[in-house]
Amino acid sequence: MDPRTKLAITFLYAISLFLCKDWIMILAATAFLCIYVAVSRVPITYICRGLKVIWMFILFTAIFSVFNGDGRVLWSWHRLRITDNSVMTTVLVVIRLVYLIIGSSVMTYTTRPMNLANGLESSLGFLKKIICIGDKKGHRSCPGHGCQMF
Repeated sequence: MDPRTKLAITFLYAISLFLCKDWIMILAATAFLCIYVAVSRVPITYICRGLKVIWMFILFTAIFSVFNGDGRVLWSWHRLRITDNSVMTTVLVVIRLVYLIIGSSVMTYTTRPMNLANGLESSLGFLKKIICIGDKKGHRSCPGHGCQMF
């Protein structure tokens, strides 16, 4: 598959994960992720290795998320409290993070970094016409527009 297509699919997948607000959308993301992993033929051990690296970040995020929320109090101690809504939000946040890491890992496992860089460069090539590009001395200039910035 073309690297630009993989980048676009991964980008749309990441956006859709952040829009997941209920369990039906999480189930749809789960189905898509299972199909994506199956089609890519990436071994599950590689995916688990990728998650093992960031489990502390996920745990840190979950701890802060579980103590932040309104709703029916399930547990409290001094100023700390865990509510039913904070538990549901924490579960959704952790699922989103894990799915995001798995989806992006599959893309990087199946595509060489240089191909991804070339795909990103060609996908964002239209920006060359919009943004001024600097020369080797660090000066920024737009040859077609006549402007120079130092």
